[in-house]
Amino acid sequence: LLWLCVLALPQVKVSRLFMGLNETDRWSWEGVKWAPLLNNLFWNLNSFDNASNFAADVDQERRGIVFPRAMILGFCFVYFGYSLPLMVAIGATA
Repeated sequence: LLWLCVLALPQVKVSRLFMGLNETDRWSWEGVKWAPLLNNLFWNLNSFDNASNFAADVDQERRGIVFPRAMILGFCFVYFGYSLPLMVAIGATA
């Protein structure tokens, strides 16, 4: 994933990331395909449900330190794992 992002970097134009809508173009909810969107969100974010299963494996004394740190680190991995390729794809396509 990171390798593909690095390969696409020469094609990225940063100005594409900040393009807004023209006054004639209006964004609306009508074009959203809700079923694929919600299905994709469900399957991609479903792994956080398993956090309670792993919480029982952490020692009671260290649970207040290790588990929140692991959740924050996991959230950061998920965030950058989605946002970095998305930004590269938006910046590399015309």
